[in-house]
Amino acid sequence: MESIQLENFDPEMLFSPNEETLKLKKEIFYNSILEFGITNTNSIIHFGCNFDGGDFIKILDKKSKEINYYGIDVDPDNIEKLKSTYPRYLFNQNSIQLELDFIKETETPTSYDWVVITDLFNKNLYEKNQYMYIDSTIRESLQISNIGVIISFSTKHTEEDYEYGIGFLISYLNAIYSRFDIRKLDEKNYICCVYKWFY
Repeated sequence: MESIQLENFDPEMLFSPNEETLKLKKEIFYNSILEFGITNTNSIIHFGCNFDGGDFIKILDKKSKEINYYGIDVDPDNIEKLKSTYPRYLFNQNSIQLELDFIKETETPTSYDWVVITDLFNKNLYEKNQYMYIDSTIRESLQISNIGVIISFSTKHTEEDYEYGIGFLISYLNAIYSRFDIRKLDEKNYICCVYKWFY
């Protein structure tokens, strides 16, 4: 997939809160997801598909009409809006755990090239069990993925939580997974990819 050109990109622009800067940040964010290896003909299941109002779907739709996309979100109103805006894609109102359970329990479980998870791990919801939650979610996602699992991570909600941050997350992933990649977008936002190969 074609990515945005960053030759004239000034990192200081990321800290200027205007509409143009916010648009650029979104483009960088979503193109960084694509750059892990998503191609025009891949299939994607996206948990948290209404993240940023569904902008990831908008970017996918502009880049390729061949992608097989399935979006999951817990909010039924969000799902109905996305169905209306993007009628050629599939959407379902569900939680990530219930959807993963449903896929695994079907007679012939569906697999996708990529599992994309946005905005799910930004807050420490389970305190000391948070890393166990992340690990179990990634492991179950890898079971339905052919290539890898991509997750977004923001530290803006965890700056005062000294036991939950990007350093701890990297250490945790490094101890468990054979191959993963992480990209820093700015001081608060990261994207991680755990590849299925060698897992």
